[in-house]
Amino acid sequence: TEFESLGESIQALLAAFDQSLDELQAVEPPAVLRDYHNSIILLLAVSKPFFEVVEEETVLEDAYTAFGILYVLARSVEDEVDALPTDVRATLEKAGCIGTDGEPEGPDEAPTVSDSPTPAPTAVVTATPAPAPTAEATARPGPVVADGPPSWRTLQHVLARGYLLCGTKQTQPLFGFKEPDGTVTGFDIEFCKAIGAAVLGDPTKVEYVDASDPSTRFELLLDAEFDVLIRTTTVTASRDRELGLDFAQPIFHSGQGFLVRKDSGYNSTADMGEAEICVQTDAFFSGRCDVLTADASDLASRIALRDDAADYKVLPQIISREPLAPAVRDYDSEWKDVVNWVVHGLIAAEELGITQANVAQIAANPPNPEIARLLGVPYEGRAVSTLGFDAIGAQFIQRAIAAVGNYGE
Repeated sequence: TEFESLGESIQALLAAFDQSLDELQAVEPPAVLRDYHNSIILLLAVSKPFFEVVEEETVLEDAYTAFGILYVLARSVEDEVDALPTDVRATLEKAGCIGTDGEPEGPDEAPTVSDSPTPAPTAVVTATPAPAPTAEATARPGPVVADGPPSWRTLQHVLARGYLLCGTKQTQPLFGFKEPDGTVTGFDIEFCKAIGAAVLGDPTKVEYVDASDPSTRFELLLDAEFDVLIRTTTVTASRDRELGLDFAQPIFHSGQGFLVRKDSGYNSTADMGEAEICVQTDAFFSGRCDVLTADASDLASRIALRDDAADYKVLPQIISREPLAPAVRDYDSEWKDVVNWVVHGLIAAEELGITQANVAQIAANPPNPEIARLLGVPYEGRAVSTLGFDAIGAQFIQRAIAAVGNYGE
């Protein structure tokens, strides 16, 4: 009876938490922020006795998986309090939401549903038998702090959720394309798999969210519809500074290029002379011009599915610089570091001759300290350092290489 009562309270509080977060995004703090923090603190209060029950009753393993995410949420409370601006913190202290020493004020006993500041219908918490707990309540990252930057904790949410949400383009062959059987393939997709393998140990634990529309891709990222955006996105200063985004290491360098027929006689831009150049794909393929110009990666995609693809070639000249890189939300340095170093690691693996086929053999007997450090294994008996990636372990790059190969592969 106690277990069922606690479970119902937790479900209702999760619903209140989700509702207050929705309101927080639509209404200016600190009034809603106070309610939001109150609900998360109540969540902490009710989760502590619940876990005491779980620890005493080993038969509740499935329940532990279902509600394990509460532990992740509860751990964030003190960090959230510390991040509050002085005026908002004072308001919360006055309202009794937190103590004057900065510690959350929680009741001695688990609160009932009526204790929630924003009552809501019971939330549905979904559990699956996986190494990491799964819950729909974790689909969003952390809250927005008034008068300050967003406080994202994407890595913790991915670990708790048990799968990666990767925003991809699904209309561009070779980079991100949805096949007739529903699978998504391409160069960008391989990086999603690499991150999934690095963080969760399994390249299949990735859900691909359609971010094909360029007008909504950044909005979807900022709305936490996915954890990372990997879809032929160019790094620019304005996007970096004005949109609340942060870019990781570029994974592909493209630029304005030129597509011609192989029998055209054009082998470089110097050969074009009086050639007619199109910017419309249909005009080029219908024979109304001699050259098609667009982003070189896009040109390759446009001919990839054509039956006569072998009749065309992309010229080697590139007349602009377009570094394409994964994007994450701003103020989320831990998650950006993970994405960044997966990219760095795959590039380094190619330079060092480490492949999908030989990575396990090399990891078992690394030839030098550099490779040992990259693969997260000891060298000549020395201790292995996680390099600060404690949450995912020292061998995360090794797992990525084993899943998709090095950058060249």
